[in-house]
Amino acid sequence: MAEPLTSQAWVAAWLRKADHDMQTAERALHGGSPITDTAAYHCHQAAEKSLKAFLAWRAKPLVRTHDLMDLLTRCANEESRFVDWADRISVLSAFGTVLRYPSVDADPSVIDVTHALQTTRHFHAFVSSLVGETRQGQTPTP
Repeated sequence: MAEPLTSQAWVAAWLRKADHDMQTAERALHGGSPITDTAAYHCHQAAEKSLKAFLAWRAKPLVRTHDLMDLLTRCANEESRFVDWADRISVLSAFGTVLRYPSVDADPSVIDVTHALQTTRHFHAFVSSLVGETRQGQTPTP
C-alpha cells in the first residue's frame, strides 16, 4: 500500500498533472494535423490543476469542480494576484465545457489554441512560482 502524500508532494503531483496536460495540448496542436478541440480542452485542464495545486498548497479543501472562475475566486481569496488573471482564465473556461462533448460549432482555430496554450504556460509558471515563493523568495508576476 502506498504511503499518503505529504502536502508538498500533493502540490507537486497537481503541478505535474498540469504539466502533462500542457504537453498533451502541445502534441495535439503541433503533432501533425492539429486537433484543436483536444488541445484547447487540455489547456483548460492544465489551468484547473494549477489552481488546485495552489489551493492544496494553502491546505484549502479541493472541491469537485471544473469551473475555472470559481477556482480562481477561491485562489484570489488567498492571494490577490490571482485577480490579475481573471480575463485570461475566463477565455480558457469555455474550453472545459463546450469542447468536452460533440457540437455543431466549429472547433477553435490554431491561432486561438496557440494563444490559449501560451496563457496556460504562463499561468502554470505563475502558480509554480507562488508555491515555491516561500522557499525561493521570488515575487511572481502575471
